Amino acid sequence: NNSYIDNNGNCDIAKISQILKTNSLIALTLSNPQSLRLNFKAKADEVMFFKILSDVLTDAGYIYFIPTDLILREGNIDYTIQVESQYVLDPGT
Repeated sequence: NNSYIDNNGNCDIAKISQILKTNSLIALTLSNPQSLRLNFKAKADEVMFFKILSDVLTDAGYIYFIPTDLILREGNIDYTIQVESQYVLDPGT
């Protein structure tokens, strides 16, 4: 269905996520707190990347996290953190 495709021809994750949540077809809570590993990849300015990521994690409620891996190579950033949470990141945000 083309209504779930964005302007670049990719799946419109925000729209799909919203429909799944509206129809109670996706659970974003866990029964117990879990250790989650979150990986972020970008080709960006390092300072801007970490500023934006810090703001996003804070807004999502992840104030305390442990960096577990960082690779900076040829302008590419590959950053992994570990958090304890009872909530899964909403793929549509």
